[in-house]
Amino acid sequence: RAEIAGWKGLHSAAICWDLTSFFDTVHPYILIPDARAMGFPLRLLALSLQIHLAVRMLADKGEVLETLLNVSCSIMAGFVDSIPLTRAFVHPPVRAVIDSHPTTTTETYVDDIAQQSVGQPAAVVTAVSAAAVDLHTRLVARGAVFSVKSGIVATTAKLGRDVAQRIQALGGPPLKVHCVMRDLGGDLSGGRKRRLATHRSRAAKALRRAGRIAVLRRVDKKASNCLLYTSD
Repeated sequence: RAEIAGWKGLHSAAICWDLTSFFDTVHPYILIPDARAMGFPLRLLALSLQIHLAVRMLADKGEVLETLLNVSCSIMAGFVDSIPLTRAFVHPPVRAVIDSHPTTTTETYVDDIAQQSVGQPAAVVTAVSAAAVDLHTRLVARGAVFSVKSGIVATTAKLGRDVAQRIQALGGPPLKVHCVMRDLGGDLSGGRKRRLATHRSRAAKALRRAGRIAVLRRVDKKASNCLLYTSD
């Protein structure tokens, strides 16, 4: 989007949110009514929460510690239904932000959320800042904890600073402005540049591996026949 915006002569600002220990902040008493409202199968929901909220034990080097942990707020990461439950947890606030701020895109995948606005600088600052503060407020009210890795990427450094200042003026958290950030494995650079160092490193690694394959020699046919007859 940022590259297309630059080609059109527009500006872009994106905010990449990262949630800390997200699965441990999912509260069942908030999750249950939201999941029911979304039509989540109630029997499956009840069985899942019995597993996620069961008493847990700590193991250290193969030995189980005697202390038992009573869990009241946590979803086990990596469990078969962890992703559907967390999606049900974040859907209401994210949906509300999307409906309230149509000029800012809000995309989420579990604990990674990205918001972006494209247009003229003043409009971008106003739109993406309002949407960011709205999302932050709604998720904090649900117990979410935002990581310091959250940040801003914009087409210009000044635009990024303006967005950061506007967010704080609206009561939001302090955010750093970055030239390049990674979101869901992709490089975000505001359409200004690519992450050349990373790409060059990957290309060099690929060339080294290709060189190793090139030096491999074909096995002698007589040796192949001997192996074949021996296996029979």
